[in-house]
Amino acid sequence: MSLGNNIKSLREQVEMTQQDLANLLHVTPQAVSRWETNQVEPSIDTLIAMGKIFDVSVDQLINGASASNADEDEEEVIQEEIVEEEREEIVNESAPTPEASKPQVITQPIIIPVVSNKTEVNEAEVVEQIQKTPEIEPTEKKIGNCHSCGEDIYSSNYGSTRSIGRRHRRKKVLYCKGCHERREIARIEHLSSLNKKARTKGFIWGGVIALAVLIIGIILLANQYIVPNATSIILLILTTYATFAFVFNLYAKNNFIEDVFLEVFSWGFVKMPGLIFSLSLGGIAWLIVVKIIFAIIAFLIGAAVGFAALLIGMALSMFVFPFALYWSIKKPEKYTFG
Repeated sequence: MSLGNNIKSLREQVEMTQQDLANLLHVTPQAVSRWETNQVEPSIDTLIAMGKIFDVSVDQLINGASASNADEDEEEVIQEEIVEEEREEIVNESAPTPEASKPQVITQPIIIPVVSNKTEVNEAEVVEQIQKTPEIEPTEKKIGNCHSCGEDIYSSNYGSTRSIGRRHRRKKVLYCKGCHERREIARIEHLSSLNKKARTKGFIWGGVIALAVLIIGIILLANQYIVPNATSIILLILTTYATFAFVFNLYAKNNFIEDVFLEVFSWGFVKMPGLIFSLSLGGIAWLIVVKIIFAIIAFLIGAAVGFAALLIGMALSMFVFPFALYWSIKKPEKYTFG
């Protein structure tokens, strides 16, 4: 039997729980469980203390009662073999010779004492050593238990703290270092998957819209709605690239382009002043006309500001696109940026 099985067997023989044994040894029940499952081994001081609790020697605690009995049986066999050999030698020496008139008969067995090499543990010394052994104090203060695996968490194996639950019932839970690392790996893998999908959509839709802009620009140049010179051609190429970059950045969600665009575009929602009118046919007609005029003005302002927001977003996207593409591939954790 292993050491863990011996500890468990002796504990069950005295009808003691893991908690009871842990209290006597000043350790946690989890430590006793790890001993019994052979995950870790107790120190020599702990073995001596357990031997005193179970009223067994340290050798019996480590090797088990069967090992001690086997040693005793082996000594008895050795002793019987030695006695038998000595008896045969004496009988042979006492055999009849020509000079002897009568054979000598061995009537009493000769017992040869055997000195055992087995070292016994002095119980008085064990008791004295237990009394001198200081109580085992935990070196670290327990912080809590891991929300995922239930392991005891100390400062040495602390991983992270997270809030879970709904808004009004949120609570903080702890994770050990191993569970925290596994959660981080799973989170990065999930974000990498989201980035791959967003990157694919950004390339597809950005390419489609940019191609449409390029075709429209070529048509305008071909029909000379735009003067076909070097400046207009360069401007068309930059517009096509800016359109592609702008759409890609909106899908990537790892940059500030979307926030800038929405912020500038929100400036176009202008609240028109209230109107005072009389409850008459002419007053109501005047109210309707003025409301229509205000709606047209608000639409024009919104369209102008929206177009300005689009130009600003496209201009910035030309410089942000390389970084957004790099972050999308190499730094997927920036997917939730902003």
